[in-house]
Amino acid sequence: MQRGLLVHGLQMGLVTFLKAMQDLGPSRVVVTDGVDGAYLAGPDGVFWHPALPVDVIGSAGAGDAFCSTLTAALAEGIAPPAALTEAACNAAAAVGVVDTTSGLHDRSSLAEAAARLGPDKARRLAD
Repeated sequence: MQRGLLVHGLQMGLVTFLKAMQDLGPSRVVVTDGVDGAYLAGPDGVFWHPALPVDVIGSAGAGDAFCSTLTAALAEGIAPPAALTEAACNAAAAVGVVDTTSGLHDRSSLAEAAARLGPDKARRLAD
């Protein structure tokens, strides 16, 4: 994402893209970048969270786990950096197993997994 998005000869920086999407209506926009982490733009700014190290068994369900966990955390009022951490934890859990659901955390184990990471890993990129 350092070079931005490039489609049909049009290049746009990531933060510019995220803000342009917000200008179209949604208050939050997320872009996942696989092993390079994920970006979240919202009223609190633009944040990046790294992907967590994990032995990948299968990638099916990782995006669903990430997006559903992020959405639930934000809906619960969890701050964006902590919500991204929870989403990264569940995505890592999803890819650590062969199927799409057996590795997923429930609410209490998700909180424990995020707490084991220590302080939020998310970094603010822009306001």
